[in-house]
Formats: sequence, C-alpha cells, structure tokens
Amino acid sequence: MAHSHSPTVFGGKDNPNDAISFTNVKTVPIVVTTLGDVGQKYDITVDGVKVNETPVIIKGNDFRMEVPVKINEPNVPQESKICSISVPSEGSVTYRTRICTKAQLYWVQK
Repeated sequence: MAHSHSPTVFGGKDNPNDAISFTNVKTVPIVVTTLGDVGQKYDITVDGVKVNETPVIIKGNDFRMEVPVKINEPNVPQESKICSISVPSEGSVTYRTRICTKAQLYWVQK
C-alpha cells in the first residue's frame, strides 16, 4: 500500500509565482507513484472532498495530474490540502495511506 506524492508544498511566500492566481481557481500539479508490488488506485481530495481518482498505477510508475483548487476569497492568503488516498482492492483488508500537498494560494483581484 506504500505510495509517494509530490510536491509536499505548492505556492506560498517562497514560491510566489506558483501561489498567485488572477482567477478564483488555481491548478495545482501533483505526481502520485505506487511503491508497493500491487497496482493501486487513489482518490484525490481537496480539503477533504473527493474531486477525482487515478487509474490503477503500477509499481514505479508516476501519474501526473492537474488538480483545480477553488480560492474562496480574493486578496486573502488561502491554504488548501490536496491529498492522494489509496483505494484498497475489492475484497482486500488493508489500510488506506494518505499523503497531502499543502497548497498556499493567493487570488489577486483589484
């Protein structure tokens, strides 16, 4: 059930070009990789709400995805969590692993 997910942080004051948006939606790129021997699917969530899922990713392969994140208020910094959560195969009794990206975003509006 092991997997990796990157980046761990997107945007913020250290990466302002990634943080700034001129609309209320910012697309955040993530990469999910299965590390275990069995192919795995993952739910993708933004702030705890499922927004997408991956296909089955086999060991060692990367799956790249662009995740849209809604910015709720202009001219106010916002932090959101984008997570990949493993989906157990049907009939298996396993734990679900979760790894998240902290997206620190800012919607610039006059």
